[in-house]
Amino acid sequence: MRFGLDSQRKRLRAIILLMSRPPDFLAVGGSRCASTYIFRVLESHPDIFMAKTKSLHFFNDHYDLGYDWYFNHFNSSSKIAGEVNPSYLYLKMADGRPIAEEVHKMSKDTKIIIVIRDPVDRTISHYLKQEGQNKIKRQDLLSGLMESQRRKSRIITDSFYYNKIMNYKKLFSERSLKIVIFERLVNKPEATFSEIFDFLGVDTKFRTSLMSLKLNSSRMIGNRIRVYDLIYRSLYRLGFSGLAKKFWEKQSKEPFVVDSQSSKFLKKLYSKDVSSLRLKLGFDLAEWKNFSQKIA
Repeated sequence: MRFGLDSQRKRLRAIILLMSRPPDFLAVGGSRCASTYIFRVLESHPDIFMAKTKSLHFFNDHYDLGYDWYFNHFNSSSKIAGEVNPSYLYLKMADGRPIAEEVHKMSKDTKIIIVIRDPVDRTISHYLKQEGQNKIKRQDLLSGLMESQRRKSRIITDSFYYNKIMNYKKLFSERSLKIVIFERLVNKPEATFSEIFDFLGVDTKFRTSLMSLKLNSSRMIGNRIRVYDLIYRSLYRLGFSGLAKKFWEKQSKEPFVVDSQSSKFLKKLYSKDVSSLRLKLGFDLAEWKNFSQKIA
């Protein structure tokens, strides 16, 4: 009897291992660029299986658990499976190598999605989140930003995109790398997600109610978007579509106005990096209003 039970467990483990696989894609960044929103939309697609935890942090925190542990999070019969983890753009392996190198070593066929946002807006969003969580002391914005720069805080460094993108670009082919402009995603979510679905090789016509929501990630922090989406969909199903849209727009309004000195400080700080994205990588950054004119 015991032998039969052990045999069944071994067969079950063999089936699980057979179904487990490396992720077909990783959305690796950037931080404060609607990663939770992207995760919610991708997990709702019938052709896509997402790891139950949005960010597994395998490469930066759990690498010692081994690839079997990591791959078991993708044991699905879905067409493709993936993970959303902004840390994979910024952090490094324990030995100091960029995570991009280990991802490429894991699978050269893994598709990479990188979302980038106007660096001034991204930094402000990051700063407000840290301040709201009492992780930094409350002070005037410019002083806080300058202190963050002195400390080389990720509040500042996460908005330098060029070198981080190059870590992936020099390893993965053009057809395996998708750069998404955050502002384009916010303004034209259906069209942008259709491009992402096409890149991933899944049904491009799929739509979800999330795509009709006005998104502003400076207010949509962490799992708050999950609660807002639940309320929105409940109101919509009950026939209160107008009320549902008003509710969402109220939650997503930008509550913070950046003073001119802080804005000028950040524009100057990031201008060279933005120029590299435009001139060296050929990115169309027309939506980045803070860099529509040359910084003095």
